[in-house]
Amino acid sequence: MKRLLSILGIVVTVTLGLCPPVFADEKIKIVVTIPPLADFVEHIGKDKVGVTVMIPTRAEPHTYEPTPQQIKEVSQAKLYVKVGTAIEFELFWLNKILSSNIPLCDSSAGIYFLTLDEDVNSKEHVLDCMKAAREEALAKELLKPLSQRSVAARSPNLRRDISHGDPHIWLSVSNAIQMVNNIKKALMSIDAGNAIFYSQNAEKYLSELQVLREELKKDLEFYIGKSFLTVHPEWGYFAREYQLEQISIEAQGKEPTADGLAKLIADADAKNVKMVLAAPQFSRKSADIIAREIGAKVIMADALSRNYIENLRSLKKKMIEVWEQ
Repeated sequence: MKRLLSILGIVVTVTLGLCPPVFADEKIKIVVTIPPLADFVEHIGKDKVGVTVMIPTRAEPHTYEPTPQQIKEVSQAKLYVKVGTAIEFELFWLNKILSSNIPLCDSSAGIYFLTLDEDVNSKEHVLDCMKAAREEALAKELLKPLSQRSVAARSPNLRRDISHGDPHIWLSVSNAIQMVNNIKKALMSIDAGNAIFYSQNAEKYLSELQVLREELKKDLEFYIGKSFLTVHPEWGYFAREYQLEQISIEAQGKEPTADGLAKLIADADAKNVKMVLAAPQFSRKSADIIAREIGAKVIMADALSRNYIENLRSLKKKMIEVWEQ
């Protein structure tokens, strides 16, 4: 009898050893395109998620190529959260690196895109109810494995025409609120057992974002109509939300010509521009030249910061300090 129990013990031990252990506290692997999305996911998922960012903070977001290790991380993910705009990385790489069974969260669902040359002071555009409903339905489809999706949702980039839209949607706090809601729904979908946990965390973070939005609106309302220069045209949504004017030094991703630079200097001088926003991902050479010519100050503004709220709060403070000088 003892011998039989001993043999059974060996069999059980060997059998268990063949099965990988499952831990209740194992983090859900989430992959996102940019650092601000990681911040959103981590505020909702807390210690239940482990987040991999494809485009590092200091990398050029429009030309970055994934490393082999990052591609491996994507293959092991339980969810991919994309910006959902015309960021070249997503347009070129998502179809290549996403496995057919990985749910996809389109964080841009329900957000109106500005075109890169659109007047940031133009009248408000509102998505009609039918279009918003269609987009929400399609966003739900993207969370399913590829084989189970409707034909319209088979491609990660097939939700709508995004080729001419300004991709930097997260730099509007109102857009960030919508993105957080989209991510919350995605996490609740793939991990229904923790849905209440995700919902409660999201509501807390959404409250913080709403406070930030009202704070920026209140503090920047004294500067409505003010213009600022930026090396890369990434602050259009921010400018539109607070009725400021963004003037881009870059044109179609290229540095200005000598004539173009002269025109920028003349226009900025005429509008009494006092600041130029530079970014750690791009050369600040043109920013320094223009600032020197018009007596403006160069401010570092990181659109890819992983600390979203503190980043925008810091930028607002810097802008006001310059305008008050």
